[in-house]
Amino acid sequence: KYKYNSGEYTLDELISLNLNKIYARQNYQGGFTFWPYSSYADIYLTLYVLEVLNNLRNIGYPIDEEVFNKGINYININFNKIFKDQAILSKKFIVNLAYRLNNLGILDNFLTLNMMLEQILTDDYLHREASSNELLDLTSIYLNKNSSETGRIQKLLFISENTNLDKNLNKILKTLEKRLRIDGRGAYLASDNSLLGGGFYETTVKNTARYLKLKSLLRDDLLSEKLIRWLIYSQKRLNPQMLFSTQDSIEILNAFYEYLRWKKETTSNFSLEIKLNEKLIKKLDINPKNIFQTFEMNIPLSEIKLNEINLLNLNRIKNNNSPNNFYFESEMKYYLSNKNVLARDEGFTILKSFYYLPNNTQTPLIPANKVKSGEVLLAKIKIIVPKKRFNVAIEDYLPAGMEIVNINLATERKIFGNFVDYQSSKELFPSHTEFRDDKLFLFVNELDPGIYEYNYFVRALVKGKYLRLPSQVWEMYFPENFGRTNSEIFEIE
Repeated sequence: KYKYNSGEYTLDELISLNLNKIYARQNYQGGFTFWPYSSYADIYLTLYVLEVLNNLRNIGYPIDEEVFNKGINYININFNKIFKDQAILSKKFIVNLAYRLNNLGILDNFLTLNMMLEQILTDDYLHREASSNELLDLTSIYLNKNSSETGRIQKLLFISENTNLDKNLNKILKTLEKRLRIDGRGAYLASDNSLLGGGFYETTVKNTARYLKLKSLLRDDLLSEKLIRWLIYSQKRLNPQMLFSTQDSIEILNAFYEYLRWKKETTSNFSLEIKLNEKLIKKLDINPKNIFQTFEMNIPLSEIKLNEINLLNLNRIKNNNSPNNFYFESEMKYYLSNKNVLARDEGFTILKSFYYLPNNTQTPLIPANKVKSGEVLLAKIKIIVPKKRFNVAIEDYLPAGMEIVNINLATERKIFGNFVDYQSSKELFPSHTEFRDDKLFLFVNELDPGIYEYNYFVRALVKGKYLRLPSQVWEMYFPENFGRTNSEIFEIE
C-alpha cells in the first residue's frame, strides 16, 4: 500500500480517489479548471486531462466515459471558436494542439488543423523557427502515425510530391542533434527561452527526457548514456526544496520505460560491492526481483578523512550476460539553522515586512518587529520580476502566534473597512488566493517584468517569540527560478 495524506491505499484505490478529484474540476461546458469551484476552463489543461484519462483507459482502468466525452465536446466547440480567427494562431499552438489531439487518437477528425500543419513545415520553420518542444511534438506525431494502419496524416506531414518518406523526419532529427549541449553532467536538450510560451511548459528536463524516449524508440544508442546521466544529475535543482515538476516527472518515467523496454535492463543480475578507502561498507545483490528498488546508505562525516582524498569504489560482479547497468548518485548534505536562513534571488526577488496599522491611509508606515497580543498589522510583500514569468506561486508564511485577517468577511470588513486600500494589491492581481492557517498562498498566471506589491492584514494572538520562515516565490513549472526572504524572529508581547 501507498501512504497518501493521512491514510494508506492500494494503487487502484489511489487512482480511483484522484480520478474523482479530477472529475470534480470539470465545469458545465466540459472543460477542466485549475482550481476548485472555478468556472474558467483552460483548453491546454483540458487536453492534458483527457490525455491522462485516455492513457488510463488504454491500460485497462475504467474511467467515467461521460466526463471524457464532455471533455472531447468542449475541445470540438473551442477548436471551432479558435480557428474562426486564424490570424491569432501561432505555429507553436498549432503543433502542440495537433500533438495533443494525436495522443487522443482524434487528430484525423480536424482537417483544417492538418492542412495548417502541412503549410508550416518549411525548411526555415524546421531549422530556425520551431522550438525543440515543437520538433519533438512533430516526431511523436510521425512515429504514432507511422505505426497506425491509415497513416493519412503522416503522409500529409512528411510526404510531398517527389520526396521520400523520411525527408522531414530526418531534418527534424538533425536539427535536434545540433541543439544538444554536452558538459560534465552529460547531454541535454535545452529549452528555447526566446520561443517559450507559458502555456506549453517547455523545460530543459522535459525536452531531454522526450529526446531520450525518441532515441529509445528509434533504437539509437548514441549519447543515450549521457542523456540519462544528465537527468539523474538534474534531480538536484538550484532550490533543494523543489525537485522536478509533475510534468517533468511524467516525461522522465515515460523515457525510462521506453529505454528499459529497449535495453532489457530488468533482466540484470549482479552483485555490487561498495568500498570507502578500500574498506567494504556494503554489498548488494541486484536481480529482477529488486531491480526497481532504490538502495540508500549514509556515511557519517566521522568516517571521512579530513584534508585527504577519499576513494569511493563501486565494484560490479556480473552473474549473467545482461548489460547489468546500475545508476547511482552521491551527495553531501548539511543543514541550516532555522534562525540563519539567508535570502536568495534566483530569477525573482521577494521582500516581506510587517507594519503597524496607521491611523489613516495618508500616514507613513512604521516597520514592526514586535507587537502586542490582539494587535493587527499590515503585511506587505514586494516581488521584483526581471523577465516575463508564467504560472507563478507565492507562499508567505506566518509566525506561529498569528492569523490572517480575511477582509472579505463582513465582521472584519466592518472593523478594517477604512484600510481596504492598504489591503488591496497595488500591482499584483492574483488569479487564485488562499488564506491558510499558517500562510498566504497566491497564484498568478503571468507576470511581466516589473515590481509588484501585495498587502494584507494579520492579527497577533499568542504571546511569545516565534520564527518567521522565509517567504518564497517560484515558477511552478520552472522551479529553478525562485526567490526567498531571510528568516527572522518575531515577538508578540
